[in-house]
Amino acid sequence: MAKKATTTAGGVGKRPGRVIDMTDEVVAAPIPVPIPVPLESIVGQQWAVGLLHDAMRSARMHHAWIFHGPSGVGKFTTAVAFAAVLLDPTSEPGLDGVIAPDPESRTQQLLKAGTHPDLHIVVKELARFHDDPEVRKLRLSSIPIDVVRKYLIEPAKKTGNVTTSSRASAVFVIDEAELLSSKSTKDAAQNAILKTLEEPPPGMVIILVTSNESELLPTIRSRCQRVPFAQLSEKDLRQWASREKLEIPADCKDFLFAFSDGSPGDLVEAIRGEIGSWRTALLPHLIKLQSGKHTVGAAPLMEDLCKKWAEDWVDENLNASKETANRLAAAWMIRLIAFEMRKALRAGTPGALEAIDAVRAAESQLDSNLKPLFVLDAMCVEIAHTFATAKYQG
Repeated sequence: MAKKATTTAGGVGKRPGRVIDMTDEVVAAPIPVPIPVPLESIVGQQWAVGLLHDAMRSARMHHAWIFHGPSGVGKFTTAVAFAAVLLDPTSEPGLDGVIAPDPESRTQQLLKAGTHPDLHIVVKELARFHDDPEVRKLRLSSIPIDVVRKYLIEPAKKTGNVTTSSRASAVFVIDEAELLSSKSTKDAAQNAILKTLEEPPPGMVIILVTSNESELLPTIRSRCQRVPFAQLSEKDLRQWASREKLEIPADCKDFLFAFSDGSPGDLVEAIRGEIGSWRTALLPHLIKLQSGKHTVGAAPLMEDLCKKWAEDWVDENLNASKETANRLAAAWMIRLIAFEMRKALRAGTPGALEAIDAVRAAESQLDSNLKPLFVLDAMCVEIAHTFATAKYQG
């Protein structure tokens, strides 16, 4: 796996720093917390940022928000940037009418250091630092209700006791808020948040960040101000990458921009995961498949690439599970094959549409926990068959 891509101000990559466990005193937990960027520096999300500025100019700002849209397009980055303005008493309109804080203020210094006591980042990984050992053992497939109680509900109760001249006395950002939904707990975590949303303590602001808004309960959605985020244009994505000084392999630069589909976060992860190298290695096999010829080496190569990716991911991520790593690696592989099949469809290649169906079927099978090698091999056979059939019928 390539050296992990990093970002500077305005980035959307993995979040450097620490998460603050807000009890009576600040306790550091080894969970990333980002350095806030200026809200106006967010690239490609002018509509969303405009809504936030309008809200701050209003006499009464809403206390609950949902930032929704595709993954990796800057929702979380924007949420933290918004929080940095709300928490700072120095935030005032400038000559251009844009509300912004003094970049050298005490509040901004604390935020940059990752030690501001009133910015709460709630993520599923906080389960690993819970007092209860049973909670620490939970699989990180959802945000447990115990995490919600400890890191949101309990500290939120204290915000009403804080007097401040800022627009918010405490901001809670729930990342991957769709993970509050769990079949095993029957949405207990979401229901636990409802009372806080219905009777918010003075000065509290909560932002739910999600790429799957439909997983949130209607009662949650109805109590929140929704802010839509969109994929970036390729022009904006290239501008962002240039500003962040991303090291993008020259031999697959155009591919990576197209593959990332307007998502800065996905671009960073594709670089980190060497997806461009995957494509180079698989291209001879993909050409054969699209000519209607099955190649026995395709599926084993796909499995080897996924296995190496998963091993590196587990090594780089604290308490990561091998199962999650394998699932993520397989998702990247399916996405790569789907990208190539869509490219064939745009080129008018007969059989491409049916090949896309084969990729979708493989994705469903992987979600059902079937063995990746079996699924990938069956997918390759079906792809070759669809192109061969279309070629014969044509």
